[in-house]
Amino acid sequence: MNDDRKGRTRTPDHATSEAAAESVGRRAPTIRARVLAFAAKRPLGFIDEELLALDPDAPESSYRKRRTELTDDGLILDSGLKSRKRNGELAIVWCHRKFHPAPPPITEKVRGPSAQALAKRKREKLMFNALVKAAPHHQGAHSEVGRTIAEALNIPFPIRVTDIPAPKPI
Repeated sequence: MNDDRKGRTRTPDHATSEAAAESVGRRAPTIRARVLAFAAKRPLGFIDEELLALDPDAPESSYRKRRTELTDDGLILDSGLKSRKRNGELAIVWCHRKFHPAPPPITEKVRGPSAQALAKRKREKLMFNALVKAAPHHQGAHSEVGRTIAEALNIPFPIRVTDIPAPKPI
């Protein structure tokens, strides 16, 4: 099975379904890249309706969905402005983060309890490994930092190199 189709079709599946999966595999990253490039060229921002200019034959929802993904990733932001669509309705003006006057920091989006637990374990391993790396530098018997590191690593104080555990795989 081609890597482009992996996870998008059942095994075995009809040839037409596999062809459609390949098409989605080629098109989705391209649309996302086109939306991001479009935003990067628009310092005054844009509304979703203007995304149709990229491909008038494509459904508006394809481009709006990619813009939503880029918004979730923090690459496209709400400018705080509104603009009128052709039908007179108000629409949010979106802008690339490089044009935003005060872009918020990009944060890692974690969804669901299992993803949160996984992120927590990863943070704990990273902290443990940082302490393991710092431990040899705080071996003195009077080092308060060394005492704190020894407690966190659950090893005797003063720290001896032979007592420092191996880093945990991440």
